[in-house]
Order: sequence, then structure tokens, then C-alpha cells
Amino acid sequence: IVKQVLKDYEGKVTFVWRHFPLPMHKNAMLAAIASEAAGEQGKFWEMHTLLFGNQKEWEESNDPKKIFMTYAEKLGLDTAKLVMH
Repeated sequence: IVKQVLKDYEGKVTFVWRHFPLPMHKNAMLAAIASEAAGEQGKFWEMHTLLFGNQKEWEESNDPKKIFMTYAEKLGLDTAKLVMH
């Protein structure tokens, strides 16, 4: 629906994504940070898609950064510049 609205009202609406990572999800904050870090290299939505599409892989991981870095590599990001604190 969002894609259709953006298409139908191109130039008239702005879509803004807000992160609301819930504290009960142990890796949600880091996932939000990873998507923003990817966004700094122009790949926010691509990372967002990978994160949501593969949530079962990282949601309870003890090393989500490693997983997120593999996503970054898949997207062709400069991982040396990827800041995930």
C-alpha cells in the first residue's frame, strides 16, 4: 500500500521511517542502528528488507553484528565505514 501511495502521490508526500525498537527484543536496537548505518551509504531500504526478511536468523543471536555485517557485504557496502555501536 505504501509503495502505491508514494507512486500515486509522487512529489506530494514524504514517507518517513521511525524506529521503535522494543526493549524485549534483545537485538532490535542494533538492527535499527544497522539499517541507519547502511542508509549512510544509500542502502537503508535494502538493509531494512534483509533485516525483516531474515529476522529469525538474528533476533536471538548472541552475535548479531556478525550477521548484519554479512548483510552489508551482500549489499556491497563498505564495511570499514559501517558504524554499528
